[in-house]
Amino acid sequence: MANIKTLNLYDERCTPILTKTIKELSYMNTNDVLVLNTDNHCALKKVRNLCEERGYHVEIEKLGINDMRYTIRV
Repeated sequence: MANIKTLNLYDERCTPILTKTIKELSYMNTNDVLVLNTDNHCALKKVRNLCEERGYHVEIEKLGINDMRYTIRV
């Protein structure tokens, strides 16, 4: 059964978002899902690249003017 973990990373800078994402992904197993909510557009490219490098599927959804949700499937 897949676990779903959500991180609310509003008002965070790009590097801490990436660091927290990498840390959380290290605890996850196959089929688990990590949901990141953020208002930092700088993280978009870095999170996407991280997922592509590791072979994870990522969906990016724009929630509002600045808010975004990343759904990462391990």
